[in-house]
Amino acid sequence: MTQISPSSFSSTLQTSVDFPPGEPPALDPGHKYLTMCCTCCFRTFKVPVSCGDRFCDVCALSRRMRVRSRIDFLTTFGNVAKGARLKMITLTVKNQSDIRKMTNHMIHSFRKMRNSKYWKERVKGGLFVLEVTGKAGSWHVHIHAIVSSYWIEWKTVMSIWKRCSGGRGVYITNVGRKQATNYCAKYLSKQDKNEKEREDVSAGLKGKRLFQPFGTWVKVLRAFPKHVFKCVSCGASGLLVLDFLPSETVGGCGSIPRDWTYSQYGIQPGAIYDDDSAPF
Repeated sequence: MTQISPSSFSSTLQTSVDFPPGEPPALDPGHKYLTMCCTCCFRTFKVPVSCGDRFCDVCALSRRMRVRSRIDFLTTFGNVAKGARLKMITLTVKNQSDIRKMTNHMIHSFRKMRNSKYWKERVKGGLFVLEVTGKAGSWHVHIHAIVSSYWIEWKTVMSIWKRCSGGRGVYITNVGRKQATNYCAKYLSKQDKNEKEREDVSAGLKGKRLFQPFGTWVKVLRAFPKHVFKCVSCGASGLLVLDFLPSETVGGCGSIPRDWTYSQYGIQPGAIYDDDSAPF
């Protein structure tokens, strides 16, 4: 069995999550940001705060990088069962007018499918993403699942899905690791809808996870290396969130109280400075 080695994945994670060196992306005046300060070189920069909008261009970049790195990690270390191969399974039902109702139905039906005896015997683990296509009044919510499995018969899977969901759409194909990652990342980042459709889809998917591991891959994801955010200028990991400081220390760039602590002001320990060198 392949042993999971998160450390061997760190270089891939670094390039997948961090912005390129230099200036960060241009700011959107209508979006909310936190002001961060490096405790080593004292450079300040803005970090976007998630607004909850599935189609927000500002949030989409960091979300896509974050989810892509996790999918890449799972497809790298999750397919460890001898004789198992990566497969993509797409599951569909008839179009419906209510996105939220259809989404709940898809998630519930897929959970029932994973609890079937045939699925448990053949599929060891995997992940799934939700994709919404169609238009108002005729939405098409479907599931794309990447699984680590032994040979599975389309006819049997079709029968189980029909029994669990009432749907008749099942597509199964073998995929490579990179291909699986690219497919899922593409489905999560598609924004081919007008403003009204975006509002409907965002409201219908509110509170729903569009990416979810299952089976043995849940345990695999726990070994995912925690990302340490670094200064885009000097690379140090000590970051101070200026927005969380008391107003008297931020407004006039006054001095930080002598009894301050890292945890009190939201710092990730990386570089330590004394009162004289602090630029606040």
